[in-house]
Amino acid sequence: MRLLSSQAEISSTFNALLDGCDSVSFAVAWASCGFDSCDRLLRAHRKIRQSVVGTHFYQTDPEFIQSFVRKKNVKFILNPSGVFHPKVYLFEKRNGSWSCLIGSANFTGGAFGENCELLLHIESGHDPTRALGSKIRRQIAIYWGWDTAKYADEVDLERYRYWKDRFKRPFDKSQGRFGRKKATTNIHEVALLNDGWPEFFANVQNDHHHGLERRVMVLAAARALFRNHGSLVNMSKENRQGIGGFKESDDMPWGWFGSMKGAGVFKNLINEQPQGLSGALDTIPLEGPVQRGDYEAFIELYKAAFPIRNGETFRHGLGTATRLLAMKRPDYFVCLDKANRNGLCGAFGVSVNHHDYYDYWDSIIDRVCESKWWNSRRPMAAMERQVWDGRVAFLDSIYYSPVEGVG
Repeated sequence: MRLLSSQAEISSTFNALLDGCDSVSFAVAWASCGFDSCDRLLRAHRKIRQSVVGTHFYQTDPEFIQSFVRKKNVKFILNPSGVFHPKVYLFEKRNGSWSCLIGSANFTGGAFGENCELLLHIESGHDPTRALGSKIRRQIAIYWGWDTAKYADEVDLERYRYWKDRFKRPFDKSQGRFGRKKATTNIHEVALLNDGWPEFFANVQNDHHHGLERRVMVLAAARALFRNHGSLVNMSKENRQGIGGFKESDDMPWGWFGSMKGAGVFKNLINEQPQGLSGALDTIPLEGPVQRGDYEAFIELYKAAFPIRNGETFRHGLGTATRLLAMKRPDYFVCLDKANRNGLCGAFGVSVNHHDYYDYWDSIIDRVCESKWWNSRRPMAAMERQVWDGRVAFLDSIYYSPVEGVG
């Protein structure tokens, strides 16, 4: 009898027992594909005697279920009362000897690869009563006989995949996973994401470089332009320049929230060919929720608006893209440029480069929209209400650094 506490021990022991047994039975809460032990099991699927896998929270990989279509040695628990949560693996030989792994590890890539798990490895010779193996086999058979245990053929995989995808992002967020890049800082350790509205507003007021009233004035002017004209292309050239962040004006500091004075190709598009950028911005609703799909549609059209060189568009980037977004929907977007990137990304423990369009949403916006202050009620006080209406864009007032850029 021995305790397995490392991923290497768990994986190598499972593999050795699978290779050496004549039959295997198991009952686990979840299973996934894409790791060595699973590949081995699928190749040796004829060794499986009776096995039962849970699907609660849609955590079992639909590809694992698909692997057992038209096979009658694995069942899946659908909609159980409570959570189906055992983790036991029984390996048997024809001579009556057996081995068992029992503990915390589900049959997933995480459990066999990166999680902290414990499994107890028991051999038939360790059981003085000589009844333990039979009890384990009998308990798996009890699970097998439940009305909620179904063959893979009985699982509507199309529906299952839909609901798994539907719940995947909220579940991933609860595990601190936002997109493909892993942050170096947990969300509960990021002070900004855990601040309430009073703390956030105080941080915004503590702006050492720009004035709060004039920042509010810029966003109010941008909001009025979009409400009055609908689309960027319907605005005058001067107003488009303001939205683009490069209009010279003593009355309105349009360069705040991300100056784009040095973005030559972008400036030319705003001035002379605004149709493409305008069409991109039209994918973002002026009111109501902004979905990731809206943002993805914007990015594709935004990039397509730029000239092509050597078969690819060029001179585009997050700075100009997010400047436009922050002017239209400052409650959802902050202009991410060289003047605030280091501060903002550093605070969140993420890295977002000039062309990391989808990482910008996953690493910054998705996190922000889970924060306490973003989800606070709209304040009653006039100035606070105006800041709340542009609260994401106001991250620039917290993280702007003139030393790092001119935005």
